[in-house]
Amino acid sequence: MKLKTPPTLPHVPTPAKPHATVSMSPTSIPFPDLEEMEEPKPSVPVAPAAPVRRSQRSTKGLKPEKIGDNYAHEKENKWRKQHGMSIFALIKDGIDYVKGISKSQSINKLDFSTNDAPTYEEALRGPDKKKWMKALDVELGNLEKRGTYEPAVLPKGRKKIGNKWVLKIKYNDDDTINKYKARLTAKGYSQLHGIDFFETFAPTVRAETIRTVFALAAEVGPHCIIFHWDIIGAYLWATLQEEIYMDVPLGCKLPPGFDCLRLRKAIYGLKQSGRLWYDLLKKALLEEGFTIADEDACLFIHRDGDGKMTIFCVFVDDLFGFTTEPVFLRKVRARLDNDFEVQENKKANYILGIHIVHDKANGSVTLHQRKYINDLLERFGMSDAHAVRTPADPGVVLCVEDDSPLVGEQVPYREAVGALLYVAINTAPTIAFAVSRVAKFVESPRESHWTAVKRIMRYLKGKVDSGICYHYTTGIPKLTVYCDADYAADIDTRKSTSGYVAFIANGPVAWRSTSQKGAALSTCVAELYALTEATVHTIWHRNLLKSIGFDQNDPTVVNEDNQAAIHVCKNDMMNRRVKCVGVRLSFLRDQVEGKLIELVNIPSAENTADIFTKAVSAPVFEYHERSLIQELNG
Repeated sequence: MKLKTPPTLPHVPTPAKPHATVSMSPTSIPFPDLEEMEEPKPSVPVAPAAPVRRSQRSTKGLKPEKIGDNYAHEKENKWRKQHGMSIFALIKDGIDYVKGISKSQSINKLDFSTNDAPTYEEALRGPDKKKWMKALDVELGNLEKRGTYEPAVLPKGRKKIGNKWVLKIKYNDDDTINKYKARLTAKGYSQLHGIDFFETFAPTVRAETIRTVFALAAEVGPHCIIFHWDIIGAYLWATLQEEIYMDVPLGCKLPPGFDCLRLRKAIYGLKQSGRLWYDLLKKALLEEGFTIADEDACLFIHRDGDGKMTIFCVFVDDLFGFTTEPVFLRKVRARLDNDFEVQENKKANYILGIHIVHDKANGSVTLHQRKYINDLLERFGMSDAHAVRTPADPGVVLCVEDDSPLVGEQVPYREAVGALLYVAINTAPTIAFAVSRVAKFVESPRESHWTAVKRIMRYLKGKVDSGICYHYTTGIPKLTVYCDADYAADIDTRKSTSGYVAFIANGPVAWRSTSQKGAALSTCVAELYALTEATVHTIWHRNLLKSIGFDQNDPTVVNEDNQAAIHVCKNDMMNRRVKCVGVRLSFLRDQVEGKLIELVNIPSAENTADIFTKAVSAPVFEYHERSLIQELNG
């Protein structure tokens, strides 16, 4: 079936209409309405009705469906903000801006030669019309092959959900075009809970888990095989349990006698699609002998009796990891190819926007985002900027209100912070503190804040060819943690800053730089708050390694530069300075006594977590930087 202009839905034989909508024949006699059978009641005088009050609401005159859509969309945004989803929206806005997708773009001013995510109308007006038409045709063919929908008549009392064509040019890691991708998505925000969906939670693999897996691959050695698979149209393999009706896609036509489509498969955009797909994939992997890590529901592990292993990370439709049992991996691939449609990336060098460099000679694994950082710098006009040695100026103190003016709406401050967050979370731990600091002013940024954001970009300009590198050490991964705090550093709230970083295979696998929830009353208390955060993560990471098969038999070393904090954790002392710590102190003492962690005092100059809590001078920063990122080879 080839797509035409306008495209039409694949031909489906016209089925009989549902019983409730079949027109009645002329010879049939309907049952009379019960109200019509009652005897008429005598009329009763009725008081004149009050004057009708004219509504002044802004939604007056709009169709109920439109009001409902807007209300559902507002509820969706409120829920995301309430449950902490705004950071993901911030990152998404930043990534979209880097890729050239701007909310302020208009069709008349759009440059078709640079837009790699056009709307349906823009694609059909642009120079790549034939390529987009082919992509649309491929998508409709996949939907038809999977039995995703069927023509239907909307039952009385039900509501249709909308849909949207999402178009995107996919690139290779060398900036060449991979393919033109079209995807039909449902407007899930208009779904009604209890009718169109019930449970929606679907996990994705954590960033710390991904880095841990690649660090383990480096420890396993050169003989491990890194792989990357993609499930074609992943959601479309899952069957819907709910009865959902959808509008006809833009540019398509229905056979005569129908007014909507009934969805049979979990199309992209539905709230429950991710959950249904995860459950389907999980069932297939469990049947092949995998186990699921309790610490991350998207980490699947298989081990045989000879010490060989296969590790699967699942991020929606991306499956990647490493194996030392290639025969078993081929067996799993055959099973998944039989149940779904698997596309293999033989190079396995570009996963989720992160470049993976596997040196098969020594087994080292390097993660970097060179392409994304170059795109970021070009998008924000910083490609020709002079590089600086540190991402944050130690001589500048940022606050909510200062002498500098507020930046205008034309300054893409929010987009810049979101774009930098994506780098800081994945492969650039050195900018974690600087980005977390400027992210506090997203709502009302000033010129001083924008200058700080541009300084982070100038730092990245000099580190484009750097990344995280994991090396073979002993073959047995060992977790090491550094922790620090900066007392009352935030002059707006007087809260302290916590920071920690965890290492495996000589590279960072987890880090955090965050403002503490409460105001600490002393430096010791601030350090105890930071130690609590670091210890909680240490326990999680130890359990993760145990689930994979690498037990940490010895206590994990947590390096701390505050002797007072270490002293109160190792001794049952309580004085007026630490009374306010309460449960946190008891928790830390339990972990020390239980031999889960070992607190080791180190000089502040050797504490790598120091750069996660404050802006430091260039020599100090570069000393710690060398243990976090390294120059790329080639």
